[in-house]
Amino acid sequence: MGDHIHSAAAKLPIQGKRNILITSALPYVNNVPHLGNIIGSNSRFNLRVLSADVFARYCRMRGYNVVYVCGTDEYGTATETKAMEEGSSPKEICDKYHAIHKDVYKWFGISFDEFGRTSSPQQTEVCQDIFKKLLQNNWLSENIMQQVQYRLVEGCCPTPGCNYDSARGDQCEKCGKLLNPTELLEPKCKVCRSTPHICDTNHMFLELPLLKDKLEEYINSMSVMGGWSQNAIQATHAWLREGLKPRCITRDLKWGVPVPHERFMDKVFYVWFDAPIGYVSITSCYTPEWERWWKNPEDVELYQFMGKDNVPFHTVMFPSTLIGTGENWTLMKTISVTEYLNYETGKFSKSKGIGVFGDNAKDTNIPVEVWRYYLLTNRPEVSDTLFTWADLQAKLNSELLNNLGNFVNRVLSFIAKAPGSGYGSIIPDAPNADTHPLTKALGEKIGNFVEQYIDVMEKVKLKQGLKIAMTISGVGNAYLQESQFWKLYREDRPSCSVVMKTSLGLVYLLACLLEPFMPSFSLEVLKQLDLPLETQFSLSDENSDVERARTPWVILPAGHKIGTPTPLFREMRDDEVELFRQSCSAQLNPKSTPNSLQNPKLAMGKKKSKQQRRIANGEQQIKQEEILKTLGDFTDKDNWDKFFTLRGSEDNFEWYAEWPQLRSLLTDNLSFPEKPPKEVTILVPGCGNSKLSEQLYDAGFQSIMNIDFSKVVIMDMLRRNVRERPDMKWRVMDMAELQFDGESFNAVVDKGGLDALMEPKLGSRLGILYLSEVKRVLETGGKFICLTLAESHVLDLLLREFRFGWKMSIHAISHGPPYGTTPELQTFVVVAEKDTPTSVSDLSLFLGEYSIQRHGNQARNLYEMLEKERHTRTKYSNNSDMSYTMEDLRLGAKGNISMLEPGRRIKLILGEPGVSNFFYNCMLLDAKPDSGQFVYPYGVFIVPQLRAHDWLYTSEEGQWLIVVSAKAARLCMSDLSPLVKQLAPNYGDNDNDFQIPFMAAGDGIKKRDIVHQVESDLTGLIIVDDVIYEAINKDDPYKGHKYRRLIFERSENLVQSEALLSSKFDSHSSRTPGEDLISLSLSSEAEVIHNHLASPYHNGIISGIMLISSHLSIATSFGGLVKTAVLGLGAGLLPMFMKKNLPTLQIEVIELDPVVLDVARDFFGFEEDERLKVHVTDGIKFVKEIADSKVEGEEKSLRKIDILVVDVDSSDTSSGLTCPEADFVEEYFLLAAKESLSEQGLFIINLVSRSSTMKDAVYTRLKKARTIVFSNIFCLKIEEDVNEVLFALKTDFAIEEQHLSEARNAVARYSEEAKEWGEKVVHLSKSIELLS
Repeated sequence: MGDHIHSAAAKLPIQGKRNILITSALPYVNNVPHLGNIIGSNSRFNLRVLSADVFARYCRMRGYNVVYVCGTDEYGTATETKAMEEGSSPKEICDKYHAIHKDVYKWFGISFDEFGRTSSPQQTEVCQDIFKKLLQNNWLSENIMQQVQYRLVEGCCPTPGCNYDSARGDQCEKCGKLLNPTELLEPKCKVCRSTPHICDTNHMFLELPLLKDKLEEYINSMSVMGGWSQNAIQATHAWLREGLKPRCITRDLKWGVPVPHERFMDKVFYVWFDAPIGYVSITSCYTPEWERWWKNPEDVELYQFMGKDNVPFHTVMFPSTLIGTGENWTLMKTISVTEYLNYETGKFSKSKGIGVFGDNAKDTNIPVEVWRYYLLTNRPEVSDTLFTWADLQAKLNSELLNNLGNFVNRVLSFIAKAPGSGYGSIIPDAPNADTHPLTKALGEKIGNFVEQYIDVMEKVKLKQGLKIAMTISGVGNAYLQESQFWKLYREDRPSCSVVMKTSLGLVYLLACLLEPFMPSFSLEVLKQLDLPLETQFSLSDENSDVERARTPWVILPAGHKIGTPTPLFREMRDDEVELFRQSCSAQLNPKSTPNSLQNPKLAMGKKKSKQQRRIANGEQQIKQEEILKTLGDFTDKDNWDKFFTLRGSEDNFEWYAEWPQLRSLLTDNLSFPEKPPKEVTILVPGCGNSKLSEQLYDAGFQSIMNIDFSKVVIMDMLRRNVRERPDMKWRVMDMAELQFDGESFNAVVDKGGLDALMEPKLGSRLGILYLSEVKRVLETGGKFICLTLAESHVLDLLLREFRFGWKMSIHAISHGPPYGTTPELQTFVVVAEKDTPTSVSDLSLFLGEYSIQRHGNQARNLYEMLEKERHTRTKYSNNSDMSYTMEDLRLGAKGNISMLEPGRRIKLILGEPGVSNFFYNCMLLDAKPDSGQFVYPYGVFIVPQLRAHDWLYTSEEGQWLIVVSAKAARLCMSDLSPLVKQLAPNYGDNDNDFQIPFMAAGDGIKKRDIVHQVESDLTGLIIVDDVIYEAINKDDPYKGHKYRRLIFERSENLVQSEALLSSKFDSHSSRTPGEDLISLSLSSEAEVIHNHLASPYHNGIISGIMLISSHLSIATSFGGLVKTAVLGLGAGLLPMFMKKNLPTLQIEVIELDPVVLDVARDFFGFEEDERLKVHVTDGIKFVKEIADSKVEGEEKSLRKIDILVVDVDSSDTSSGLTCPEADFVEEYFLLAAKESLSEQGLFIINLVSRSSTMKDAVYTRLKKARTIVFSNIFCLKIEEDVNEVLFALKTDFAIEEQHLSEARNAVARYSEEAKEWGEKVVHLSKSIELLS
């Protein structure tokens, strides 16, 4: 029941090798995947196929033993519903869409080892076996619960704060909470809208509360070991905080895995119990020895890829299920979670042709490697990302064509040139390449990049891995340019040969590194190198492939003849971009639209059969053509006056349906609880001379107001009804400008009025005005009842305008005479009931026998639009963090935006499609009640472009911190755009004239001078600047002094190091005390004061060393030195201070980047001597070498460290953890750190994070480490800072508060001798506490 895609021979785990099992979340079978699904960002489908494919290819390249399985999720309600819609059986639906999915993934080059399906016999076997073991182990319970018709029931979600009124009987699609059908509030049958019958039924439950301890042990251990992402940890702990509850695992369905229990033979397993087991059953289709993968945690690592809304099912429910069997299952080690990918300024929609879909991406003729590259560079790892054609064009033209393609083609083309101009396609020899200075430096650089590539790919940071590989291409281009190989060919042929052979090695290396991301590109490179296409790219440690990357000149053999070079990429032109954009936008396709739908007037004209027959019979002398001439514009009042004058009021006609077809539907919808029919207030706009109002009046609804802008028809109708229906009212009025107070009517009944207003040449303007008036005059609970032909432009407007705050149902009218049994066009009644403002209800459809088979294109268009709208509504309901447009806000998606709503947070896209040239992302936040006093009613915060992905700006927690700092009642976080002004709240006519402050991240700098900038391959741009800060208070002793700072552009918001400067002017001038130094030029010559620590956390580290460590006094007593290692040099200020003021320390600094060391020496006065040394190496490697060394005293042993300080920043600014890099708080490093310390050793970490969630995660790891690593852990929280310094002692001797008190006194005595800095140290030492 599965398909072997990657390999025909089944692989099994190999002892001693790294065996990796990879799964991506199973896509629902009843969908065609779009690009958001392919990359894995869509909340409904969670298709992580491309991301998982990249990781699988990488692992194979590393020589790991890998199996990657996936398949279609085929059981459950969704499949049965789709089958009902298409008039097929569930199996036929599954067969159809499984084939579509398989073809799409094949074109995208997804290298499954097995792509299967959950409707297989193996699924039944595995699922039932797991169930039996759970039953045998007493983890299941039976319970009689009240049950409704599960498949067809929906109602209001009972979860506080959710209130979604279209929650299903198994799960609320808005908040994600699992439900039992009887928990729904106000349940209704989806077909007939009646209250479902409730009965008692017996079900099986998985007792999650009993499994809680085992589950939490797994989560706490594996989330650390597997490096789970922050969003995965948050989603998991949210479930645990709510408290685990027994979960029903059976359902009253037919399509599913049968429950193997004599009392449950008529039931199947619940899809969220059965679907994850699909990973196992699909593997069993791959190999009968599947248990060697799934029941072998000692030898197999399980990596799972999915979207964020599927996390709890894979971190809570599925592990609980496996743990409960009592068997030795392979549980998930690492989970990779992504956010959402959106399209342009809207959402992907198959039904309306919006977006790029898997089944038609290849029709664009854009190569698959371009699609893969773009999707992976745009992978939404931290926050939502946006697909735009302009961005695709830019990345193709600048990154693939001008960078990668240019490098490869430049090298191969030169080699292929004839002798005298090139090498005749023969790779030259380069015997002395290792002595060529430029090439040797390149080799070291490439080697470092490859090591970084492996490091991030091992952590499943795929986007970062791709970026590093592309950086190598850029370095290759720079190498070619700097070498000037075209000159070398003429002047120094041996050196030219070195450059070209090295560059060819880089070409091959790039093909290798990029193979996981763009396999078809790599194959094409092999072809042009004339290497066997079955060549296996390798980055294996066993083969020394990584080390060989440092010598790219040896990768390809001299004398090999390459193939014919051809360009690898083609430029995408502007006109092509526009064509693609239009083809993927919501454009009406005339070819697929019936003539009657292209011309609504013609469609309406065909309904006038009674009048046409009278004309034909000579009953009137007016010709048909003369009447139809009046209908040139349905929005023109004079035309209608002429029409009704010609026609006469007695000759009424019904264009849509007769009363017998409408009676039941209208009277049912016009019935309001506790209100008799005669008191129901009804407005009939555009009444014409239809008898509908008269028929409603005669049915008991006597409070009717009819309006029409034709004075002729109003006068005629008034004369016709004044005696027989005296309570019915008639007024001449434009339906788009109603002259009634708000909430005046219980119902508005429209028979074709909206259709008439929607003139194609006028667009939707009049329709929008009219529906806005309808919404205004209806009271809460009131209904808009609209008879319409449901043409696409009309239905689109209705669905959009009544999306938020309205319950909608659509009914097909059953036609009888005079239209016959199969009318050419179907009439519909759309009912919209006014509900709570921001609610999003599902559509209720009552379409009867209306089908594509009977009604052709009209039905096809309608079903496509309704399917699209249901998907849209589901997304709005599910995702509280999705991006809204101003149109969404106008329609009430987030309530009344003109008024403040404390705690409201809205992600917005500013700019109108087709009107605006630019679009802006923004976040709108109404301050929470506890945000303090406000200075501004509304403010705009400009997000720095270079820091747009920082945690402070992308996380909800960080954004609320900015709101508090801004002191604004409403804050808009955006790029600089005039469009933000329209988001200001309304404070009334007299209070709305206020200035809008535009704010930015303040740095408090009064003057700044860039002293030096240098680019580093490891760190990026490094900046040294001199600054003078704004004085915080007039008594500041350093008011006006100059500071020198070290900044890395990758984390520009973090000052790496800061030093107080003493200029020559200061030391020789006669400046009076307290004189402001602002007048001094920043460019004056200055020296760093190494006896002063400007950074509070540096002072905190010193206070901790003196307070907690006993080594200072011990070393002084015996004349020895305390071995101190500092990981991370920065500007060298901390180690220089230690050397100057703590003479008992022997200091070693470990710094990875030699450029940082040069900067510290040249600009911060850093100097090495016998007590202060620097090692340029990897810090983790340094610590592990000492940890693994022999016992002191033995030959070649390394002396243990007495004080180990970790002060390194994180290169990933989006993680919420600024310092240190995440690896330094992983359990393996903490263990190595402990082993590297001497018996009384002290371990110190500088922790920087604005995220309380991230800090809690670090604390959790450290506390967990207590039992196996450090027993005594202390914390110093720096006031008014995001820094915390953590101290841990290796000794198991319990440190009590009395010991700290004694140590503080000792510090105070010691600090009296160092008055310049001792006071700060004493003050900070009082804040050091045991970590509770």
